[in-house]
Amino acid sequence: MFKIFKFALLPTLFFFANFAQASEWSPKRSKWINPVRDYYSDSEMNLEDNEMHMAVLFSELEKSLFYQGFFHEDTLKNGKPVGAFIQAIPPEAFLRQKAIVRNEKKAVDAALLAKGKFSKSNLANLYLSGIGVEKNPQKALEVLGENLYANKTPKEIESEGVSLALRAADPDTAPIFAYIYYYGLGLEKDVEKCNAILNLAYFNFSWRNFYCGYLAPKDFDFAIHALEVNKEFWASKTLSEIYEGKYLSEHANAAKAEHWQKVYEEKSKVFFKELFEENKKELADFEKERDMRQYSKIIFLYGAKKRIFSSICAYNDIVQDNPFYSPEKLDIELKKLKEFCKNDKEFYSTLLSGIYTYSTNVYSPQGRADDEFASYIQKLSKEAKE
Repeated sequence: MFKIFKFALLPTLFFFANFAQASEWSPKRSKWINPVRDYYSDSEMNLEDNEMHMAVLFSELEKSLFYQGFFHEDTLKNGKPVGAFIQAIPPEAFLRQKAIVRNEKKAVDAALLAKGKFSKSNLANLYLSGIGVEKNPQKALEVLGENLYANKTPKEIESEGVSLALRAADPDTAPIFAYIYYYGLGLEKDVEKCNAILNLAYFNFSWRNFYCGYLAPKDFDFAIHALEVNKEFWASKTLSEIYEGKYLSEHANAAKAEHWQKVYEEKSKVFFKELFEENKKELADFEKERDMRQYSKIIFLYGAKKRIFSSICAYNDIVQDNPFYSPEKLDIELKKLKEFCKNDKEFYSTLLSGIYTYSTNVYSPQGRADDEFASYIQKLSKEAKE
């Protein structure tokens, strides 16, 4: 009977180990962490270093961006770029250097030929910024095409959230629509609608585009605005870093850096207080019901000294002491788990592997465990097989 129960339970436990964190959804925290994290990357890949892509040449969009001043000079070879992959949000390297337009005409010519993802944003940016063409907001709107936000109130945009953005033929044009509404360029000025678009979780990092002019007009003041209205607490930390001169020294301002750091610290306290209150309730509920599907989280909560939050802000790890850390309770729960397995070493090892997976998930809104705990669970799992 136990064997039947074991095999019935095993897929369930693995499901919760791998996907429970993604379903730990809360309107008070960043949602849709996985698409945001997967979609935005700081990495740059040089095709010359990857044999699989040696023969791949830049698209017209990539050429246009190159001539606008992005990517390195050595990405041109025989007149054709062979450098980095396009992504929606610029890597940090782009924030630390000022893009100097290499050839306005070639940037426009390539943009006019470009098709597919980001091509509309790129061309609209040229018309809004006046790169190689006269500034023409109306032409930019024609390029952008359908405006799903036109007949929506700010509250409707917020309530429909990411689903609204993803229904667009080219969802990556949304931040530019926010920019247009902010200044009233060809459309009636509507700052509230602008802010609602910027607060869609899918576009939380679009401030980077406006900071350096990548696929969007370069506008420091608007980049700052995007962060100031961002409802996620980490945005205050980013503002502090900007004013510390992290990206460009010309933006250093000690007083503003100190102000936003204090704001961040206060917001951070509130955020983690709410999260830890939820955890406290979950532990109390577990003691009452001892739901096996929660075992991975319970052992994680008792075993991790530190919790590293990567999913909160895709670009920075936030490390917090775990208030529930208890070696004694961890030991008790591990013994109970072993007893539950009825000396079935393979089953026990498998469950421990599931706990390891749960505890090291970088996308988890619960944070991932410190390396010491992760290594300990991994060690137990290996020893259980022996």
